[in-house]
Amino acid sequence: MKILLESVGCRLNQAELEGMAARLRQQGHTLVASARECDVALLNTCAVTASAASDSRKKIRKIRSQRPGARIIVTGCWATLEPEQAMALGPGIQVVPNAHKDQATMGLPPGSNGSQPSGRTPIPGTRYRTRAFVKVQQGCDNSCTFCLTRLARGPSRSTHPRRVLDDVARAVDGGAKEVVLTGTQLSAWGRDLPGNQNLISLLDTLLADVGGARFRFSSLDPMDIPEGMVDRLLHPRLCRYLHLPIQSGSVATLSRMGRELDLSRLAALLAELRRRVSGIAISTDVIIGFPGETEDEFRESLQFLSSLDLAGVHMFTYSPRPGTKAASFPQQVPRVLAKERRSVLAKAMKLSAETFRGRFLGEVLQVLWISSSPIPGGGYRLKGVSDNNLRVAACFHHDLSNQLSMVRIIRNNSVELEGELL
Repeated sequence: MKILLESVGCRLNQAELEGMAARLRQQGHTLVASARECDVALLNTCAVTASAASDSRKKIRKIRSQRPGARIIVTGCWATLEPEQAMALGPGIQVVPNAHKDQATMGLPPGSNGSQPSGRTPIPGTRYRTRAFVKVQQGCDNSCTFCLTRLARGPSRSTHPRRVLDDVARAVDGGAKEVVLTGTQLSAWGRDLPGNQNLISLLDTLLADVGGARFRFSSLDPMDIPEGMVDRLLHPRLCRYLHLPIQSGSVATLSRMGRELDLSRLAALLAELRRRVSGIAISTDVIIGFPGETEDEFRESLQFLSSLDLAGVHMFTYSPRPGTKAASFPQQVPRVLAKERRSVLAKAMKLSAETFRGRFLGEVLQVLWISSSPIPGGGYRLKGVSDNNLRVAACFHHDLSNQLSMVRIIRNNSVELEGELL
């Protein structure tokens, strides 16, 4: 059968899609890039924001319009929380909740291509990824008042280390030069497993047993950075990059969010990271317009975030999510005011990111080339990502897609760095 795999939302969803792709190929199915080609479409949905939920519904409608007769299997957080809404989008829609996601493909008849090699092959279409995403954990034990993830994915569960090792080895055998370890609450890995296991011990195992690729974390809880993380970031195969979702730089706002984050300790940690890990990039998530956010709280948050020397910020205008505590909080911030604050923060964070990128003029970075396009007259325009998560572009006479190169930075453009290969 011809099967389309699509995803909305986080890197964990992407990692799960890669696992499904491997199982489908082993079952003899063919993965396709377009809904117009498929017999079956499988969509991994998201509910982290109202926009993500809307995007999930739009994806289903688009698949239905492009391929009216296709069977559509819908899973992920939005489908888990709103199964009736998902099935109401048209006939032939099957909902598989997160708890049974691993069995989402089990009801399909065997494919005609026979069992294919288990090594990773990038998923075709818009979800093509050079980098391999490997799920090592799912679920969350935190109780943030704005978040539906705990309802949708349940408590934290760790993937067994042998399974992680096999998945990573399969990705590297398939040609991946970078493996992104993903999870809902990645820092919690190992707590539900026997023995004294944690994310650091898992990383040490992977670095020792799997060669040929560099490793990156998708996101880490800033309230729970594992001991030893600073030392591991000095390892040449661990990317000098951390994404730490802070959500707010205001103590009062954080309290209403249910996030026990000590901002002074966080600032001290970031200072130590920069002192010991030269060139490390740190990014974050921020919610603007959380219920009860005053002008003073917003300014406090803006000042704190501006002091952190951040390489990037993902900004979200707060939207009430039914089923969360925050949805019933008083003093909901007017949407217009929240957007005004977002604009102010965006300008400050854009300046922070530009300043960070500018420090690497003349420096040499290790870059993984993610895409390339032919240049009229010969050669290729390469685009990639450095180990510290900076976007880099360069021209070269060969296509180096999915290759690692050492690149000297010669120019700082508006959103990326320009380099020359050494």
